[in-house]
Amino acid sequence: MDDVLLAGPDDERCLALDQPITRETLRNPVTERQTHLHGAGLRAGGTVALCLPPSLAGITTMLAAGVFRAGLRDAFRERYPATLFGTMYGMTESG
Repeated sequence: MDDVLLAGPDDERCLALDQPITRETLRNPVTERQTHLHGAGLRAGGTVALCLPPSLAGITTMLAAGVFRAGLRDAFRERYPATLFGTMYGMTESG
């Protein structure tokens, strides 16, 4: 999922929340959050507990922590199918 959301031109839209989100808008906070998590001791194979509402902050934290690569993306997508990912991958409100 992170490869899809973060790869591509800066000005290309990759998410639709309250407003369209470009890759540039997403990359900067992901990089900042990665630095913060690494400074807090998170390393590859580590564990992260998140308690964030569906939001840009939640997405950037999950991307920074590698949550999508860890396999939790499917559970997240089932709970918030259209809210975070809009019509990406053909998802609808009903999932």
